[in-house]
Amino acid sequence: MEGEGFWGATEGLPPLPARRPSRYKAFLLLCRLFYLLVLRRRVSPQRVARMGRKLLWSPSETPGATKAASAASRRVSAGPSRPPRNVSGDVLDALPDGEFVVLLAEVLFQNAATEPAELEAYAGRLRGDRGRRDQLIRQLVIDYVTRARSPDDTPHDPDLVRLPGTSRILTRAVWEARAAELPPRPPKTPPVPLEERRFRHTGVYRVSAIASLYRGRRYLETFLENMVSQTIFDQAELIIIDANSPEGEEELIRRYQAVYPNIVYRRMNYRIGIYDAWNEGVRLARGAYLTNTNLDDLRRRDSFELQAAALDAHGFADIVYQDVYYSFDGELDFDTVAAFGFRSDLPIVTPNNLLYFNAPHNAPMWRAALHPELGLFDITYRSAGDYEFWLRCAAAGKAFFKINEAHVVYFQNPEGLSTAPETRGVQEWRRVRRQYARRLISPFLTMSDEDFAAAIGGRYPASDASRFAQVQGALRAIKDRF
Repeated sequence: MEGEGFWGATEGLPPLPARRPSRYKAFLLLCRLFYLLVLRRRVSPQRVARMGRKLLWSPSETPGATKAASAASRRVSAGPSRPPRNVSGDVLDALPDGEFVVLLAEVLFQNAATEPAELEAYAGRLRGDRGRRDQLIRQLVIDYVTRARSPDDTPHDPDLVRLPGTSRILTRAVWEARAAELPPRPPKTPPVPLEERRFRHTGVYRVSAIASLYRGRRYLETFLENMVSQTIFDQAELIIIDANSPEGEEELIRRYQAVYPNIVYRRMNYRIGIYDAWNEGVRLARGAYLTNTNLDDLRRRDSFELQAAALDAHGFADIVYQDVYYSFDGELDFDTVAAFGFRSDLPIVTPNNLLYFNAPHNAPMWRAALHPELGLFDITYRSAGDYEFWLRCAAAGKAFFKINEAHVVYFQNPEGLSTAPETRGVQEWRRVRRQYARRLISPFLTMSDEDFAAAIGGRYPASDASRFAQVQGALRAIKDRF
């Protein structure tokens, strides 16, 4: 059926080869369903038809094949170059299973299936059987369309947080039950009045702490006290970027500046986003090391010192991070929150697990020299700009170092950005994944079974074991030999 209809108009296109009509029509159906049900927009029948002919037939089956073949020949004779745009079905069939799954995710699923574990799982289902690929495409499209038509509308619950790296879920009820078990807190010792304090800076700037301020009056004084109490604050600076906050925080900040001249305050005359503010802080920073500080979070008194010492001691490390304690009470001090014991158990960052989770998200410290090399934070993001920067660092081969001591408190702020399904934060996370997944996924997951076996000194054909298990077996074999 070459005319109008569900398959779309195909006038003016090359004639449909008689030997593959069912494959062609199935492809057009999947494409049109995907555009209509998932992307929620129409697609030109002409565009779909052209896509089908480009993907499903070899150049010899379409007009202009001789010209295309000659051009391809010239490219090959001239040396390595970009592959021809007209990818044939034969070329797709020749792709290793892992590479096929990555391409499928990029085209259809916005890289949702290219987490390394899922990539290996899908490739394992294919096991070199090209006949299973059509089945996999069909099943994944059906699954994706089903999810798109029945989205998870579960609202964001500010009274629930999953402790990263653990199976524990912290709720407000659990928090309150734990609070009832703890002994009463002794009254806080009031700080020395500002006018009675004496402070002298060393003139050496090891650390620049950057804070974005907007509607932060409620947390500001506690935050400032937490910052100026850092053990190396006399070797640091606090840079506060006021994003045109309407709550009049400047007066309190000026009072602290009178005692602590290493507090830098810059007020913008228009509303800016958090990553705009961080970039302004980076430009102003004098420290060799940078860190971000949230007004509603807390640090232990030696937090800056621990992080700076780790960067001093480990020249290979570019970014340091740590586990964090979680709190439902913004009025508690660090030691009290630590006594509750609700903390993360973050992994050692690798390119693979960084694609799963933004482990350095809360209060990392990084070398200021990264920015002249890799650029500033991407201001087109509202909540995932730091994640994009850490993935950018990983893609550039930068090293992450974990401090195995929790010295930061994360306040589960009910007024924070929502992370409910399909909110902007989730959409930005997907966008970041699309940008970096292919650059960070190990080539050992996408190469053919034969090439993988050769790379690890294994046997081909390989067993049904995962590639991780095969690598473990190869390492044990090396151990046995020595």
